[in-house]
Amino acid sequence: MELEIEHWRPRFVLIMSGVDWAGPLFSELGLGFTYLDSDSIQAVFRLADTKCVVVPHPQGKRERPIIDAVITAAAPPLMFEVEHIVPESGDQPR
Repeated sequence: MELEIEHWRPRFVLIMSGVDWAGPLFSELGLGFTYLDSDSIQAVFRLADTKCVVVPHPQGKRERPIIDAVITAAAPPLMFEVEHIVPESGDQPR
């Protein structure tokens, strides 16, 4: 993953596996991340200039809160405080 990010130099990477799956991989690779106790954004970290965000696997979950949180997280600058990236409650499912 680090080599791909170094080669392609994306500005933003979205990992849609959830921190339960991705966390051990990141630890094994020596990547530190900030765990967020959120239903939408579960972890954030940087690899060089790339913003990386981990969201839960979307199957069977309300999509709108995850989509809204990702749109907010992708906007520069990446906000690490939970209140800035988690959409307000009350969103209606589509």
